Amino acid sequence: MGRATRLIAGAMLGLVVPLLLAAPAFAGPVTLIANTVANLTTSGILFTVPAGQQLRVTDVVISKDGAGAACCARLVRSGVFVTGFISVPATDSVTVRFEEGIVYTAGQTLQVRNGASSGTISFTVHGQTIVP
Repeated sequence: MGRATRLIAGAMLGLVVPLLLAAPAFAGPVTLIANTVANLTTSGILFTVPAGQQLRVTDVVISKDGAGAACCARLVRSGVFVTGFISVPATDSVTVRFEEGIVYTAGQTLQVRNGASSGTISFTVHGQTIVP
C-alpha cells in the first residue's frame, strides 16, 4: 500500500493524519513608488503580477504632500478597491501594515488612488513576489 493510500485509509479510520503542504517559494522583494499622485486620481499601473507568481503586499507608506489632510488613499487591484479609506494628516505620513498581506494573483495589476479633494499624495508600496 502506497503512502497516499495509507493516509487516506488512516483518515477514514478517524486517525489524525498530517497534511503536508509545500510552502510558497519566495521570488523576490518588491518596492513600488508613486510620487505626487494628483487628487481624485488613480495612478497608472505600478505592477502587473507575472505568470506563475503572486504579489503579497505587506505594507504601504502614504505621505501627504502639503497642507490639508488626505482622507481617501486606497490600494487598487485590477480596478477594484482592496482597502478602505486611509487617512493621512497634512504634511505627514502613515504606515499601514497588512498582517496577512494583500494578495494579487498572476495577471492582476496594482494601482493606488488619491481620493482627496485637494493636494497630492505619495505612496511607497512594499511586498514580495512568491511562487505558489
